[in-house]
Amino acid sequence: MKKNFLVSLFMLFPLLVLGQSLEIKPDKKGKLGYFDSDGNKVISCQYEEAEPFVNGVARVRKNGKYGLINEKGKAMGGLKYTVMDEYADTGYYIVCDGGSEAKPKDKISTRAAIPAKIFKGSTYYPIKGGKWGVVDAQGNVLIKAEYDQLSNPIKGAIYVTKGGKVGFYNEDMELVLKPTYNFMGAFNNQGLCWVKNGGKFTGKYVKGGKMSVIDRAGKLIVPLKFESVCTFTPSDNPAFSSMPVKPLEMVPFLSMPDSDEPCLWFASKGIAKPGVVDIRGNVLLPEKKYDVIYMPTDGMLKFSSLVGKKPKVQKWGYFNIETKREVFTDPEYVFYPFINGISKAARKDSCLFYFVDKDFHEISERYVQAGDFVEDYCIVGRGGKFGALDRSGKEVIPLVYENLNNAFSEGLLGVKKNGKWGFVSPDNQVKIPFMYDKVTSYKKGCVSVCLSGKWGQIDTQNNVILPIEWDDFLIPDTLPARYYWVKKSDKLYYYYDMATHKISFPSEGKGFTVVELFAGKEYTRVKTSLYYGAVRQDGTEYVPCKFEKKSDVEKAIFYLQKNKLPYFKEVDLKRFHIILRGTSNQHKLSERISNEDWDY
Repeated sequence: MKKNFLVSLFMLFPLLVLGQSLEIKPDKKGKLGYFDSDGNKVISCQYEEAEPFVNGVARVRKNGKYGLINEKGKAMGGLKYTVMDEYADTGYYIVCDGGSEAKPKDKISTRAAIPAKIFKGSTYYPIKGGKWGVVDAQGNVLIKAEYDQLSNPIKGAIYVTKGGKVGFYNEDMELVLKPTYNFMGAFNNQGLCWVKNGGKFTGKYVKGGKMSVIDRAGKLIVPLKFESVCTFTPSDNPAFSSMPVKPLEMVPFLSMPDSDEPCLWFASKGIAKPGVVDIRGNVLLPEKKYDVIYMPTDGMLKFSSLVGKKPKVQKWGYFNIETKREVFTDPEYVFYPFINGISKAARKDSCLFYFVDKDFHEISERYVQAGDFVEDYCIVGRGGKFGALDRSGKEVIPLVYENLNNAFSEGLLGVKKNGKWGFVSPDNQVKIPFMYDKVTSYKKGCVSVCLSGKWGQIDTQNNVILPIEWDDFLIPDTLPARYYWVKKSDKLYYYYDMATHKISFPSEGKGFTVVELFAGKEYTRVKTSLYYGAVRQDGTEYVPCKFEKKSDVEKAIFYLQKNKLPYFKEVDLKRFHIILRGTSNQHKLSERISNEDWDY
C-alpha cells in the first residue's frame, strides 16, 4: 500500500530540516535520500517515502515497508511494517506487520472492524491479513504486532482482538486482559466494564449471549452466566430513579451508565427476579429473592414480592445497602424516594403524611399536607394551619399560620397571620413584621412585597429597595440592580433608575405595553400598543416601534449589525422594509411613484 504523503512536494521543493540541516532529495529514479546543506549525500537515495528527522529519527518507506531510521541511515527496529502511522495523540506509532493492500472486492478484516464510529479521529487502513501493534518513537515495540484489530485508547483502555476474542491493554501499554470475550464495553466512572461471550452484534447492539462485568484489573465482578448485568441508572429526579430496573442495549466499546451507587444488579433472564452485588462482587441481594427491584435512592433499594398462597399478595419493602437490612413497609402507605436519610409516607386512600428514617422509625407526627424538604425544612399542614419541620421531624415552625411560602429561602420563610404576611427564621423568630398583603421568596437578599395593591422590594431588614408604588415590575437578571422595568397605573412599563429615584425613559404616557429584560445585552425588545421595536439601556431607540411581528425586530437588529449601522435612519428603515416584505416598492406602470420612493 502506498501513502504518498509529501512525496511530490519533496521532489519539487526540497525541505530544509532544522537542527540536522538535512534536505530530502530524489535521484533520477525518484528515490529519496538525505543531503547536508552543502549538497553532500548523507543517506543514500533508496526510499519511496521519507520524512524530516525529528529528535534524530525519521520515518521512511523502502520496498513497500515502513520503519524508522537514525541520522546515519540505520533502521531502528527494522523496515518491516505494511502500515506505520501516528497513533492517536500518544506520540507513538500504530504498525501493521504483514498483510497486503486490499482490493475493493476483498473482504477486509482490520482494526476498523471494531465499530469505526467509536474511534473518532482514528484512521481506517484497507489491509487484509495484517497484524497490528504499537511502537514508540525510537522503534521499540510496546504492543507486539500480533492482533487482528487494535483500537485507539478509550477511557484508559486499548482494545485488541485475536481470533474473534477481545481483550485490552492499559494506557501504559501493559496487557491487562488477553483476548477472552466476544464483546466488551468501555469503562464507566466506577472503573467497571461489561463483557459478553456469545451473542450477536446486530449493527446497533449485542443481542443474546452471557454477560458479566470486569474491573480495570480484568477481574470478573459476577460469574459470566447472566443475561443482564448493569449499573443502577442515575437520574436528577429521585422520583424517576425509584423505578424498576430495566435491561440496556449494550453497544460494543460504549460503557454502562455512570453511577454513584456502589452496586450492580444482575439477572439470569431479562429483569426477572434480579439480584444485587456491590462493585467488589459481594452479594447484597441474592437472585430470585424478590420479584422486582427498583433504582436505589440514597442507598435504599426498593423491592416488591408476591407472597402467600393463591391469590398472592404483593408486598413492598426497602433494602439498606449499607446495613444490609431489609424492611417490609406499611401496605397502607406509599413511600417516596429517600433523600438525605428521610422518606415521606403517603396514605393510599387519603391525604395523610408522615416521615421515616432509614430504619423506618417514624420521626414526625402525621399531617394532612406535607411538602418536600428544601434547605433542610419541610412545610406541613393540618386543620387549616401550617408550620414546618426540620430533618429530625421536629416542628420548628408551629402550626399556627394561615399560610406559608413553599419553602425557606435564604433562611427566611414567608408566613401569613391575621391576614398579613411577614417572615420568620427557622426558630420562628419574626424577622419581617406581618404587614404585607402578598410576598414572594427571597432572592439575593431581595423579596417582592405587595401593600395596598402596589408592589416593590425590600431587603432582609425590611428596608425598602424598590419603592412600593408600582402595579407590577420585572425582577432584573442580577440583584441588586440599578434599573427596573416598572408598570404604572396607566398600565404601561417604564424604566426606573434606582440611583435618581426617577423614571429614566420613556416620557410620561408613552410607556410600553410589553417589555423584556436586557439579559446582559445592550438592547431589548419592547412593544407599544400596536408595534414592536427595541431600545438601548440608555433609553435611545435602537429599532423603531414599527413592526407588527416580534420576530421582525431581531431581523432588523441583524440588518443593523450586518451593515454596521448605529441605528435606523428613515432611508435605512425604508430599505429594510423593502427587503423584509419584498413587495412594498412595486408599482404599476400607470402609477405615479412618490418622491420618497425614488431612492430605493
